[in-house]
Amino acid sequence: MLIYLILLLFCMYEQLGKMNLKEIIRYAIASEDAAKNYYQSLVKYLKLNELVSHKFEFLAREEEIHRKTLIRIYEEMFGPQKYKESLGVKGYVFPPGLPPPG
Repeated sequence: MLIYLILLLFCMYEQLGKMNLKEIIRYAIASEDAAKNYYQSLVKYLKLNELVSHKFEFLAREEEIHRKTLIRIYEEMFGPQKYKESLGVKGYVFPPGLPPPG
């Protein structure tokens, strides 16, 4: 997912150039959340062999680690206010010109 985010940042440079750092980090957090949900849904809804299921579960855990890291960075940069986890993918409005991740 991190590679996807880097490619997205590169391809969407113009749109991202109009966003401030706070918005970019929030978008990245939402991306990690969407990827985690995607991997979890693959395990839940598809009949996968055990090895593949474990790999997707591992990837979902990695996305959660990335999300928590980005939230920590967000809170360190923008003060003591908590990043509202409820904003996630469901409550976050994606900037115009950028596709919703996932």
